[in-house]
Amino acid sequence: MRAKLRRMIGTLGAVIALGSVAMPVQALSPLPPCGGVEGGMRISGAQDFGHYKSGLVVERYSNLDKGNIVGGAPGPVPALNNFSGMRITDCRSGRMVALHGVGLQVVQELSATEFLRSKVQGEKRVRLSDVEKAAKALYGQNNYVRIIKLRETEETCACREFFPGAWK
Repeated sequence: MRAKLRRMIGTLGAVIALGSVAMPVQALSPLPPCGGVEGGMRISGAQDFGHYKSGLVVERYSNLDKGNIVGGAPGPVPALNNFSGMRITDCRSGRMVALHGVGLQVVQELSATEFLRSKVQGEKRVRLSDVEKAAKALYGQNNYVRIIKLRETEETCACREFFPGAWK
């Protein structure tokens, strides 16, 4: 009985050892770059937009807090007052489309439109004008979503991280 028990324990140990060797090792994912305050707005969650060589980045974009009021500080320009949403920045030009009232699903929603679908799937150049057309088609009739066109005067952290050297 003891010999049989030892063989079972030995077999179990071998299975565990082989299983741990055969299991893939998962690397820790780096934290998303560029969180905090930039240009008087809170940013976070930066990622490339569409595909890894699009030249566009998307990130959460909202007003700063004012006292106990979340997002209560005025924006750096009046159009960004009471803003909470996402911004999509073209790292080649500094132009951006800011969408108040949308969340991370915006990437999938915009990428599924006729204006972006083939470019994203084919990993072709994505233009901000196509993003703007897609946003107007999806959200243009929605009274809650605001579409704001802006231009950054300095390279954003996300552009520096995802597309170094693209800023002009």
